[in-house]
Amino acid sequence: MKIFNNLKISVKIFTVILIIAIGMTWFGFYSFSTLNDLKVNGPVYDQIIQGKDLVADILPPPVYLIESYLTVHEMINESDTAVLNRKTNYLINKLEKEYFDRHEYWSKNLPESEMKNEMVNLSFKPAEEFYTIVDKEFIPAIRNGNKQKAKELVTGVLEEKYLEHRQHIDKVTALANDYCSRIEVFAKNKAENRTLILVIIGITAIVTSILFFSYVMSAKITLPLKKLQKASEQIGEGDYNINLQVSSEDEIGFLSDTFNKMTLKLKKQTEELEKEKTRRLSSLIDGQDMERRRISRELHDGLGQNMIAIKLKLENIINILPPEARGSVVQVEDMFDGTIEEIKNISDNLMPSILKEFGVETALEYLCQTISETSGLEIIFDALPMKFKLD
Repeated sequence: MKIFNNLKISVKIFTVILIIAIGMTWFGFYSFSTLNDLKVNGPVYDQIIQGKDLVADILPPPVYLIESYLTVHEMINESDTAVLNRKTNYLINKLEKEYFDRHEYWSKNLPESEMKNEMVNLSFKPAEEFYTIVDKEFIPAIRNGNKQKAKELVTGVLEEKYLEHRQHIDKVTALANDYCSRIEVFAKNKAENRTLILVIIGITAIVTSILFFSYVMSAKITLPLKKLQKASEQIGEGDYNINLQVSSEDEIGFLSDTFNKMTLKLKKQTEELEKEKTRRLSSLIDGQDMERRRISRELHDGLGQNMIAIKLKLENIINILPPEARGSVVQVEDMFDGTIEEIKNISDNLMPSILKEFGVETALEYLCQTISETSGLEIIFDALPMKFKLD
């Protein structure tokens, strides 16, 4: 399975289709060959029939009295006692016994029909009487040397029973041949039908296997692609914590592995960009902070001190001017006071000393209080305890 997973998708598809085609072709050929060999009138059937025909042509059938009838004919002309005894034993212990054994067999196994009635009833009655006469009259006459009586029995009543028996046997033969012909036709038709069914089953199996294979391969291909699509959407939303499972080394597995590497690279790049952005923002804030401090310090220590010095000189000038000339200068002094206050406010806004000395919470609370006083708005400020001081 691991080797199969590592194959390319095109090789996988070709391999599976080739295996299915070979398997189904072998199945069809083997099934057709087997049916063709074993069908009625097929090679195996012909061999069996040929063997049975050969045996039937060589040996007389045990349920037919012809050999027994010929044997009694031979016995009436035989003068050798040893030969007569041998033929007597052969007639009684073999032919007669075989007949009744086979009669019992056919009585049990033949289905109820006209053929069974001819075989086990009508042909049996004269045969049974034939052997009764042989046992009770013919054999004793032979053993007593009464050849005349034995000959009369053979040419008389025994011949009548044989001919009567043969009449029914001939009818059984005709019925059996007709029965076999019908069975052969039935078997042939059934074999042809079964062959057709097997062909249909084979074609259905091939089509089903191909459809099933197509479904499995489709699922094996589309499922990973769907996972890739979903993972791509997550990356588009900024989620880089994705790691697709790579279960094969084919194109899909290679694509999944490449996607994982790309995701990891994007994650690292994003983290580096965030760090760089934070550093730049921090540097920008630090630069702005330093600039605000510089401007605040220059306003406070430079411009602010100059304005105060000018104000002091104006106060000295006011003191030496006559009272009627002080009005305009006092107005200028007031303007300087407002300017100094404005410079102070600008300096405090650029870098509030309260923020540096007491922290952001106190600074924000003071800011809310100042806005509330100047605007008339009611501002409620509430802050959670800070665990550390922000820079």
